[in-house]
Amino acid sequence: MIRFFSYCTAISSLIFVLMCVDFGVAVAEPIPQSAVQREAYDLAKSGNYIKAREAAEKLRREDKDDFWALVTLAHVFQEGEGNLPRARYLMNRAMKVAKKYENDDGTPSKTLTPFAIHQCELLAEIDDREAQLACLEDAEERFKLDLKFRHIWPLIKLKRYQEARKLIEELSSDPGNHGYQSALNSLIALEEALCHYTESYEQGVRVQKLTNEQSCVIASNVCTAALQTFHLNEV
Repeated sequence: MIRFFSYCTAISSLIFVLMCVDFGVAVAEPIPQSAVQREAYDLAKSGNYIKAREAAEKLRREDKDDFWALVTLAHVFQEGEGNLPRARYLMNRAMKVAKKYENDDGTPSKTLTPFAIHQCELLAEIDDREAQLACLEDAEERFKLDLKFRHIWPLIKLKRYQEARKLIEELSSDPGNHGYQSALNSLIALEEALCHYTESYEQGVRVQKLTNEQSCVIASNVCTAALQTFHLNEV
């Protein structure tokens, strides 16, 4: 028990992490069309933000709506400079001009899928949960994706608890469901958001058993729930 609480104390500063692990969304990484575009994008992804920005801005001098320049700059502003509003603007613009990458039948190219998902993740980072939900619904419709599990956390943040619980129950009812582990993890956070600390801890213990204690995310959340529960019991 002492070792358990020592471990919990070490990670008690961690917040409930819900969506940091992608539970099964299979997407293809897009390949830039030219050497210059590829270089700019790769520089941004590798963290070389200054050179990435220079390369992307050069591309935009030739074409202000160059898709790869826009997504490169969005990454630079988000990860390199922490300017989330600017990153949001650039990402939105990139997805609007992405029609040039539609398939012959008018459907969006699957190579755009990672960017559609990233656009929603950026909105989550900005904490615009209504926009995040709308973004997820649009991505599901356009790219035929199953992103139900990604709806849970914004629903909780918006205090739409009944909707979140219904979705959790649906996805956690069968281990074969897409987003099964994420739904189980979300149940711990839902009870915590409702200030049901004992229930959060008890659900966490149950979830750990169901997942054979294979998830470090779930383990950290169980420890946080345990600390909250036993602290309250001491008061």
